[in-house]
Amino acid sequence: MKFALYCRGKGVVVEHPTMDEVWQYARANGLCSEEITNEDLPPRRILDPEYEINTFASDGELIAMSRVRLTYASESEW
Repeated sequence: MKFALYCRGKGVVVEHPTMDEVWQYARANGLCSEEITNEDLPPRRILDPEYEINTFASDGELIAMSRVRLTYASESEW
């Protein structure tokens, strides 16, 4: 399986074998932000609204579009 960061209207920006690598790319390139909604929970990463992460099978078939909009991240990752 592979994951692709997709920009609406522009297409695939980058592909990686893991979701974590896509999030690392998005964070490094300023394509997501952090939101703290509860002091007891870790912060959430929120992808820029123009972007989505799509999941593909190993043969290239699209499995899920825009499956992930946010994820919890440990503070050490930021």
